[in-house]
Amino acid sequence: GINAEYMGSLFTSPLSVSQIHTHMVSFHLKHLYPHPFEALLHVYQRRFPTTDQLPHLRDCCVVADDLLDEHRRQIIRHVTLHYDLPEWVPQWTGLTDMVFTQTLLLNTKERSLCIESSNEFLNTRVHAYERCCYRSAAANPQHTLFECTGSLHFVNFFGLEEVCEKWWLRRYIDALFEGRALDCKWLAEAQHEPHEEGGHSGTPTPT
Repeated sequence: GINAEYMGSLFTSPLSVSQIHTHMVSFHLKHLYPHPFEALLHVYQRRFPTTDQLPHLRDCCVVADDLLDEHRRQIIRHVTLHYDLPEWVPQWTGLTDMVFTQTLLLNTKERSLCIESSNEFLNTRVHAYERCCYRSAAANPQHTLFECTGSLHFVNFFGLEEVCEKWWLRRYIDALFEGRALDCKWLAEAQHEPHEEGGHSGTPTPT
């Protein structure tokens, strides 16, 4: 269902995909950015609540924003995505938009941001989970390692689980590509913009 060679060409390590059992897959990938963590945090924040650069991102609503201590901040939000679904999906399920719950944990001391996502829509039929982390690279603190793991399980989808798996994974590939390309575009633009003394604040906007 997924072209691992194509996916690996987008990142600095190959995509690892495992077929756990019928209609359930897991995946893992990494990418090393030659930019400091604070710069990646800054461009990641620019995606939300919406941006014309990511037209499938329709809405982002924060439901909780808590300072856990002087270094850690946790944000819980609902993110709405819109894709052109196969015609039979909204006809049979009423689904038009896909809503995910995301939990973000920012640690300014460790210079890391981790985002866990799970689906709210059709959650008796589909189980989607993703954990993405941006963190300062151990080998070079001026570089940032992006790592993503996740799983996708179609529990029961009218006998069309394999078709749905292929469609979903293709959309996921496209979204990862768009996100990485946008990161790189905004990072390049930021290098030509004047910065205030001290650089980026490292504190995410609660959007």
